[in-house]
Amino acid sequence: MKFKYNRVLVTGGCGFIGSHYIEALLNTFTNVEVINLDLCTYAVSKKNIRLLDSLPSYELIKGSICDDSLVKKTFKNFEPDLVVNFAAESHVDNSINDPSIFLETNVLGTVNLINNIVFSDNKNLKKTIFHQISTDEVFGDTDIHSKDLFNEESPIKPSSPYSASKASADHMVKSWHRTFSLNYIITNCGNNFGPRQHFEKLIPTIILNALKQEKIPIYGNGKNIRDWIYVKDHAETLINVQNSGLMNDAFLIGVRNEQSNIKLAQYILNLIYPSKPYEELIQYVDDRLGHDFRYALDNSKLEKKLDKKLSNNFEKEIKDTISWYKNNLNWWE
Repeated sequence: MKFKYNRVLVTGGCGFIGSHYIEALLNTFTNVEVINLDLCTYAVSKKNIRLLDSLPSYELIKGSICDDSLVKKTFKNFEPDLVVNFAAESHVDNSINDPSIFLETNVLGTVNLINNIVFSDNKNLKKTIFHQISTDEVFGDTDIHSKDLFNEESPIKPSSPYSASKASADHMVKSWHRTFSLNYIITNCGNNFGPRQHFEKLIPTIILNALKQEKIPIYGNGKNIRDWIYVKDHAETLINVQNSGLMNDAFLIGVRNEQSNIKLAQYILNLIYPSKPYEELIQYVDDRLGHDFRYALDNSKLEKKLDKKLSNNFEKEIKDTISWYKNNLNWWE
């Protein structure tokens, strides 16, 4: 099977979603070369790096998307026809504690990448497609009792420094298209889960703390709702979007799998301890500042464009995720 693009520059590809994307891409297509530009920060496991190093037609360049000389050199030497930008600071709690690094990486880093496309002296580079990997959090939230869904025309109303930085980057990409004719794709996805996700995130925290029989912190009353998607389904959808030739548009990626944080924790705990009481493991903690109530995505535009139903098999996928963490407790050691 042939992929539409031959030379793919991935940024942040050693991380959770990016590593699954690269793995799926190179295990599916034989005509693709991948350069992965990644700073390899705290959220990257050395085992992720080794896993990717074993793939064909792959090279890792350690560095930041904010490093203009490195980005220029990478673009010049590799001449990518597709850039997929996963590189981002992504943990909302960290953005509340220190917003500045989120602005630097998520906004200025994105601008550095797209500048190296539109202002290049190389005519081929000017044709490069830029795929911005974004989040549903740019739309803010809806009431937990609402039936409303985000769509591509929903107002941008970010609630946290993280979501504001991602919304800013999305706006930059769209404006670079209008002003400088940048060819782009933007995909805004729901909450991802699956193997290799860093333990600071909700589902790994629930699983790992449950396995260690430690307290599981749940913000506020636990009723906040997220729209969950399996990371491998997300990676497959990204590849399908790219291979379809869609461009100069934005698409929401979600599977209508809404779960409240407390119901999700109870569901996972029941899978791990089906015959034991587990309620004492749940510990309600002070709510996060600016905590969004509910995310829910309308994916009908993308499904219509791809002529394909997006996959959702939450029961199997959460069991597979639990099994992976049981078998890989030392992944970040």
